[in-house]
Amino acid sequence: MVKHVEPDQILVKMPSLRAVKSFVAAAKYQNFTRAAEALCVTQAAISRQIRELEAALGVTLFKRSGRAVELTEAGSIFMMLPIFPS
Repeated sequence: MVKHVEPDQILVKMPSLRAVKSFVAAAKYQNFTRAAEALCVTQAAISRQIRELEAALGVTLFKRSGRAVELTEAGSIFMMLPIFPS
């Protein structure tokens, strides 16, 4: 008999690793299109992943103006977390 286990709410609320990987690439290149090329996905996929991550964290990570993107203060702090390699 299999016992039903409630999902771990912390794990359920965590952003996807794909979204975090998209963030790192976008932060590195300061450009969603170049990040998409580096990850072999579309620019729309990067944009969608960044929106997902921002929603999960409840903060804006990038200032967007036209095609240019720049890390916000929250984005810079998130990028400096020790989980990301230098």
